[in-house]
Amino acid sequence: MSRNHGDWRGFRDVFSIMPIVNTLTALPISFAGIGIRESLFQVLLKDLCGFAAGLGAAIGSLGFAMRAVWGLPGGVLLLRVPGDRQGAAQDQWE
Repeated sequence: MSRNHGDWRGFRDVFSIMPIVNTLTALPISFAGIGIRESLFQVLLKDLCGFAAGLGAAIGSLGFAMRAVWGLPGGVLLLRVPGDRQGAAQDQWE
């Protein structure tokens, strides 16, 4: 992470970026935060950690791809498994 292996500041900086990025991409600015996530990683990783700008964009894109891949099985199950989803949700609150 850091140029000096004994220096943990770079490690902390990388992990301090995630809450900022997650909060800002949750705002309804763009569809699923696409574009915002990549730009934020690009700027913050470059400014705080000294990473190349392209690496920040790649990290943001890879993170979105991982979320999409993990969400696909859930979407398939939601569409395939029969059941009364509307009634089950209403029964939960009664």
